[in-house]
Order: sequence, then structure tokens, then C-alpha cells
Amino acid sequence: MDWKEALRNPGGKAWISCSRINQSTVYGELVRAHDNEDNVDYNSLAVEASDGFSVTNVNKTSLTLSFPEGECSTKFVSPSAIFPNLHKKSIRCIDISPGGGLGVSGGDDGTLLVWDTSNGVLRRDLQGHISDVNTCKFFPSGKVILSGGADLRLKNLVS
Repeated sequence: MDWKEALRNPGGKAWISCSRINQSTVYGELVRAHDNEDNVDYNSLAVEASDGFSVTNVNKTSLTLSFPEGECSTKFVSPSAIFPNLHKKSIRCIDISPGGGLGVSGGDDGTLLVWDTSNGVLRRDLQGHISDVNTCKFFPSGKVILSGGADLRLKNLVS
């Protein structure tokens, strides 16, 4: 579930994070203020952030928040497409190629899939892990993927 879906209902929550170079990531949560409106107008949505975080902008397509103490800000963009049939179990990691045309995702069932970001069509089912895939990342070339799994293996695979 994405942040937009999580905040659709009064009292809905979404986990947030703000990454900083050479510093620990800061984690928190967003909570939609309790109101009685069932129709969501994202331009006037009342969202509260946990200590230290500040919501600076919310609209239909994005949510921007900052963590002033750590001089950190991040923008969350609502998904424009959903591809529900790629993995049979939970997804643990995802990355998009530098050109934006391909995505790679790893799952609880040891799958590592490369797919087209415009339509979700599966391009490759990469083999090599015998357990959960915990992390995956495209190389800057967009042609090679590094993955790490619960099987304690790092795999360097060609997409």
C-alpha cells in the first residue's frame, strides 16, 4: 500500500523515512487527522507528522516533508501505475534503471524480476538466489543488477 492509499481514511497511517548522506536514516510516521470526510481532497488534507518531521506540501500526486534538524527533505510521489501480478509473495526491494525504462524487484520467494516500467510486462526472471532477495540495485549502466539475499549471496546479474 502506498502513502496515498494509507491516508485515504481518517486515522490512516504511513511510515516515512528521510535519508541523509553519511548519516543514519531518520524514520517516523504520517497520520491523517481524524475528520469525518469520506471524500479525500488531497490539496486540503490534514496530515500530522511524528516528532521532528514537517509536512510541507500534499497534493494528488505527491507529498513533501522535511526533517529540519537533520537538514533533510524528501518527496514521495504517488504511483501512476500498479502491477499486481509480478510477484506471488511480498516484495522486499525495488529499483528503477537510470533511464527509467526498467524496474527490478526482489521477493520473499527468491524471485528477482526485471520489468518494463511503462506497462509492467516481465522482461526477465533472473535466477540465482535460493531464498528471499533482500536488496537489488541497477548499476549506472542500467544493464547489470547487483542483488543480495537471505542465502548470504551477492549476485551480479545481467538484465
